[in-house]
Amino acid sequence: MQSRGWRDPRDFDNLVWELPIPEFDAREPLHRELADAAVAAERIAAAVELTEGMHFMRRRRAIRDALAADGIDARIDALVLRLLDGAAQGR
Repeated sequence: MQSRGWRDPRDFDNLVWELPIPEFDAREPLHRELADAAVAAERIAAAVELTEGMHFMRRRRAIRDALAADGIDARIDALVLRLLDGAAQGR
């Protein structure tokens, strides 16, 4: 019953919905940090030069590379880990 992608079956796991993801609260400094990092990532992604006719996989790679070069991807990963860890501990 899996949907089929271009090359192979897609296997989406519903366990992601069981993660302790808290609702956004602008009073929480960590939530604001994560939102600010997302704004920065959007700015970086928007500045990536994408040519007309460029395959979507190359576009994704170019954006991922720009986010990694800036370090914002690692920053977001670290913030999300802190968020999930804190939510799991009831903070």
